[in-house]
Amino acid sequence: MNFKNEMKSVICLKALGTSDKEASECIQRVKESIRKVPRIPSVIKVKKRYTTFRILTDTGYDLLILVNEELSNEESELIDVEIELLYEYFTYNEVLRKVLPKEVQTPSSFEIVGSIVHLNLDEEQIKYKDIIGQVVYDKTGKTVITKTGQISNEYRSFDLEVIGGEGILETIHKEGDILFYIDYKNVYWCSKLQNERLDLVQKLRDGDVLCDPFCGVGPVSLAALKKGCKVYSNDLNPHAISCLRKSMEINKLDPRNIEVFNLPASEFLEKIAGRKIDHFFLNLPDHSLDYLRKISAWDDDSLVHCYFFCRNNEDVGQYIFSRVGLRVDPSMVKIVRKVSPSKCMYKLEIPCIFLRSGFY
Repeated sequence: MNFKNEMKSVICLKALGTSDKEASECIQRVKESIRKVPRIPSVIKVKKRYTTFRILTDTGYDLLILVNEELSNEESELIDVEIELLYEYFTYNEVLRKVLPKEVQTPSSFEIVGSIVHLNLDEEQIKYKDIIGQVVYDKTGKTVITKTGQISNEYRSFDLEVIGGEGILETIHKEGDILFYIDYKNVYWCSKLQNERLDLVQKLRDGDVLCDPFCGVGPVSLAALKKGCKVYSNDLNPHAISCLRKSMEINKLDPRNIEVFNLPASEFLEKIAGRKIDHFFLNLPDHSLDYLRKISAWDDDSLVHCYFFCRNNEDVGQYIFSRVGLRVDPSMVKIVRKVSPSKCMYKLEIPCIFLRSGFY
């Protein structure tokens, strides 16, 4: 693409030339005045081929030590060196700021999942998706995608378009000390909830029993399994369950302490009714609240971690009551993150004994 040549530019720097043999002595002599230039070594090996820049000035030296301008009066051997900065030198932000129209902002919102970069391009940026995708791919070496539709199906996946790279959408992503196999086109993954997941897993004790009705590819289920918990995992999406099973193989996790289901959540909960559960993890924010009444039948000390959305102009406690008829203590609810200008994600953490007494 032409913009790659357009990015090339030349800078002139002061340098002290030296041979390999005298390098240590020269560096020691000017060490207080050595100049630091972003992404260029302070001591340049003249014969080395750098991928991000090249020396235009023929100096006859083995090494060039970059120094500050004020050293000019003290060192008569200083020379002016022209350095050409290549396309590879510049960051993706620097490239896009130059090649995109001034009124178009460079993408600031993105998620890296294994070998995939997920951008959220706005209406103006989408007009330049090919350039943006190419630049991000050049700078990361990862497949670049942008979302073309909202999460609207029962599997929580979304329509996407590959705008950079080879278009390989199966990847391995590491979270904590676990590797996850992710079929990005067909499953839901959100790295923004990593801290929430880690926080929950830290609360689990060896031997606890976790119920994960909307487990997805299993970020909580597998972390709990690795910690020594008994796990009941379920997801409606068969692709997610397939990924979970592959991740178990990759991480060599013991399958004896996990039971995996591919059912609607209501059927799954009916199937495991009566079994001891220490923690319920409900992360289907559009619908999690709807399952609280069914879960309220479990043991008094079973603890429920329920994630849900609520609009900013609504009282959270009143919203829960109007949605499912449950009164909760405000101290049981905390804000997790802002998901849009008008909506936030919340977490309700409540023991089953309070679920039963709170329903009207």
